[in-house]
Amino acid sequence: MSNFHDIEVDHDVTISGEIFDIVFRTRHAGGVQAITAVHDASLPATIGGIRFVPKGTLEEVGHLARAMTPKNAAARLPAGGQKTIIICRGGISESFSERADIVAEHAQKVVAHYEQSSVRTWVALRQFLTLFMSDPNSKGI
Repeated sequence: MSNFHDIEVDHDVTISGEIFDIVFRTRHAGGVQAITAVHDASLPATIGGIRFVPKGTLEEVGHLARAMTPKNAAARLPAGGQKTIIICRGGISESFSERADIVAEHAQKVVAHYEQSSVRTWVALRQFLTLFMSDPNSKGI
């Protein structure tokens, strides 16, 4: 595990008996925690989504990320699966702006980690942010 720019990064993480390529964890104001699990990073991109939850676990985000890999294949997308959960133990904010700030902060930390090595990570996160920002009533993607 490395801790770079206030982000914990683990490679080759075992979740429910299966190896995941990478897991990102970030902490935010108010005790909010974000976890992104990347199931298969061997393809040109990873696609998943973001879900706000009052409680969540690494196993939960792992199952969600794992489910995205065959969904992407079924849609003929050359992308592995990934998923992010944002755990808001004190309750999920009704404020779109507050939720967007958390997503942006998590994305910035992940991008900072890959800034010099992975343009595709930035592109994928930018797509997620664009989708998230397009629906002010969304509590996830």
